[in-house]
Amino acid sequence: MELSGNLWKRPVSVGHAKGRAFTGSHGAGTVTLPADWPAADSNGSCVRGGDWKSASTYMRVSDRSYGALSGNTRYDVGGWRGVRKAP
Repeated sequence: MELSGNLWKRPVSVGHAKGRAFTGSHGAGTVTLPADWPAADSNGSCVRGGDWKSASTYMRVSDRSYGALSGNTRYDVGGWRGVRKAP
């Protein structure tokens, strides 16, 4: 629910065709990704929320500056959050 501040989060994005193909499927608890998930190249995901050293404009959840960001580079200001949709 809260995506702003502290670390960049990487949600699925409609800014890339792979993200638009996401149907909300859940993983099986293995390293094999479901077919509709963004792959290891991160196409289909973006970054949101800014980090502890970002300008305040990036911390707005409505900010779309990186809405179609691709690339799988890891940074010290990036994080992740495991979520699951409600039944």
